[in-house]
Amino acid sequence: MSSVVPLLAGLATLNVPPSASIRSLSPTSPDPWAGSAPPTPALGIADSVGAAGRTGKVKIIGLDGIAEALDAIQAGSISATVSQYPYVMGQVAVEACAVATRGARLPTRVDAPIALLTKSNVARAIAAFPMPVQRYSDPFTRLLR
Repeated sequence: MSSVVPLLAGLATLNVPPSASIRSLSPTSPDPWAGSAPPTPALGIADSVGAAGRTGKVKIIGLDGIAEALDAIQAGSISATVSQYPYVMGQVAVEACAVATRGARLPTRVDAPIALLTKSNVARAIAAFPMPVQRYSDPFTRLLR
């Protein structure tokens, strides 16, 4: 159901499938571990860890920076989340269509912006929403001029 994979000395990741029962995890283990799951399970892990009195002692990292995850980072109940930016992804997709209709050659690869949001940058991420917290390269900007 879940697997523990060594990450660094003294730290392992716990990969939790979205269908896993969060309450079945063992936050009382003396070993530090980091939960890696989509945001709803990450928040569930945080609840379980908090109920065990271990908030701040367990690193929890979720995926997709939903508002609740950003609030949890600010509160200190999860350590980080990897945020994608669907607004920018959609914008880039529309730009690609516009460029294609002009007959221009499209890039073979376009990287969508992602960011690791932690306590040190979560306030900036909230302020910048729905745009990324850091600069990113949009290959279509110059092609649309």
